[in-house]
Amino acid sequence: TKKGQIIDTEKEKSELENVTIFNVDFEVKYKKEGVGPTDSGRDKYSYTLIRKDKNSPWLISSFGH
Repeated sequence: TKKGQIIDTEKEKSELENVTIFNVDFEVKYKKEGVGPTDSGRDKYSYTLIRKDKNSPWLISSFGH
């Protein structure tokens, strides 16, 4: 934080409650190689989900390696 900056802990807590990250480990087995952007095999993705508030649905914000 910057000198003299006030932290709104309730706002920070609310924002953290509305963001979650899932690390997904999966295996893909294509029937025919070379049809997708990657080959068959194990991969890991990280999915970031967000929601407006506790009554809102979770939505995927981003995903990737």
